[in-house]
Order: sequence, then structure tokens, then C-alpha cells
Amino acid sequence: MISQSKSILPVFLALALFGCDVGLTPDKDVPDENRQRVLNIYEQVEGVYEGTLVKRNSEGVETDRYEVEIKLFSISNFGGRNEDGRLASRPELIGQYRRKDAILATDDKFFQVSYNEKSGFFEMVYTGQELGSMATVPSNGANALRAALTGSIVNGQMINTQYRIRSGVVGEINAQRTSRMVLAPSERDLTDLRQRLARFYAPLLGDYTGTVVEPAGVMKSELRIRIYLVDDPVEGSVKLKARVHLNNMEINSDRWADVIYFAETGEIWMEGQPSSAVGSGTVPGAGYFSASGFLRDGVLELQRMADHIGPMGSFKAGKQPYGSRLPPSRP
Repeated sequence: MISQSKSILPVFLALALFGCDVGLTPDKDVPDENRQRVLNIYEQVEGVYEGTLVKRNSEGVETDRYEVEIKLFSISNFGGRNEDGRLASRPELIGQYRRKDAILATDDKFFQVSYNEKSGFFEMVYTGQELGSMATVPSNGANALRAALTGSIVNGQMINTQYRIRSGVVGEINAQRTSRMVLAPSERDLTDLRQRLARFYAPLLGDYTGTVVEPAGVMKSELRIRIYLVDDPVEGSVKLKARVHLNNMEINSDRWADVIYFAETGEIWMEGQPSSAVGSGTVPGAGYFSASGFLRDGVLELQRMADHIGPMGSFKAGKQPYGSRLPPSRP
């Protein structure tokens, strides 16, 4: 997963090194003596931080709070070789963030971290570069999943820290370092992750049957959207992810898509890739589908839907238990 985000590493690494006052340029290898100095700086903040995220309304009144966990650890990023033939490497500070009571879309993502040892200011940023099958998100990042934490680390405590997502500020975090060592997930952790994923996705699962309203306001054919879970093998383990099956119930046309969901706001994104079939009769882009909207209180509302032809319109329907299993038109 880290390798997928190498294109953004130099930017944040440059920020991190500048913040540490190391005086290194991002296009050169780090000399051994400076590498150790950077690692010593990172060691000051590495570890597991546990605390609470507090949500407030526009009047500043607390509306909710959650237990959270933040991990910071250093790695070496290798790229090219030095003049003496050794692999060129640079220390980097990496972070992870999760709520303890739920699964977030960024739980298994790696944040790039900038840290200033003089002021204690730190910034964790995830730019949406690791979306797996959603890798076709436009390069300008207009629809990319983004999250960031900004604040200060003083004597092993995170203070004045905010957690933000693309829609705005989620809440304020206060956390204390509980361990200086960050361990890789164990088999028990992975089992727990599957259980948490199942709980996280539970509010989405079911059938949503309604009518698509075209952009011009003309009523279109009836559509059934089924959201379900599938096993997702990744990096030696098996997680769960949500999938969508769309069925035009009048012409029995089927499409499939992946789902990204933000529990904090109810935002939901869907995207399915074009069919891989080729041949003289193949329609370019056939099978592509994308949608964005909200899922709240069991009601799915998609303001924007599009396929390979163009905008499809909007859709709104309440959740129902799974109905009959319709025969798919392709595997």
C-alpha cells in the first residue's frame, strides 16, 4: 500500500525535513549522520496515541464523542542508488487513524506526516491515492477521499488537534501516548477487523428499489440497487468490502460497483469499471457506473448518477430486506 503513494511522498517528506530543520533537499539521499538525526527526531513522537474525538455544533456545544487511536511510526523509503552503489533511502514518518467504535474508510490507509520538533506542530494527511479498485478517480482529486489531522504533540500528548475530512471539520482530538511501539496486526487483530467491518457496513446492506429521475425530470425505468459484502483478499489477509449490484428491472440490465462510505456524514460513493470484454460489437466504456449521495436513516439518496453514455439522473429509495436473487447477466 505504501508503494502506491510514493508519488506524494517527496512533498510531505520535504515538509517533514524542513520542519525538523535538518537542511536536506528532497532529491538527494540522506547522509548516514543526518538520517540518524531525523530518526531520533521521529522517535520523540512515534507510538500509539489513545484518546477522544469531540464533535461540536456551530454554537460550540458538544454533540457527540468517540474513542480514537492514532499511530505514528517511521520507515525508510528507497529510491535509486548512491554514487557508491548503495540503495538511496530517506526516513519518513507515517501515521494511521481509526475510531475504536467503528470502521472508517481511512482505517487501513497510510497518512503522510509532517512534524516540527521546535514547535511540536504535526500534520497527518491522506490524499486519496490508495483507493484500490477506485483508482480511476480523476487525477485532480476532485472526488478523492481525503482526511487530515493537525495539531501539536507535547510530552507525548496530542493537543489542539482537529480531524478533518473533505466535507469539513469532524471534531477535536485529545490523546495521550500509551505505547512507544507500533506492532503489525496479528491474526486476532485481522479477525477483529472483519467483525468491525461487518458492523460498520450493516446499516447499508439491503435492497433499494425506486425510480430514476432523469436530469430533465422525466421518469425513467425502475432500478434496484443491492448493497452486499464480499471477501477482499489484500496483503496476505482477507477483509470485507461493500459491493453494489444495479439491476434495471424493466430491461434486466446489470452493473456492479464498489462502495466508499463515510459514517460521520452519511456520504456514499459508488463506482464500477467498464466491462473488460473486447470485440467489434463492444460499446466503449460499457458497464461503467458512478454515483454519489447520502445514506441516512435507511434512505439512499443519490443526487448524481452516470454511466458510459452520460448523466443518468437522481435516485431515492428506502432500504428493504434482500428480495429474490436475480440471475446476473455476467459473472
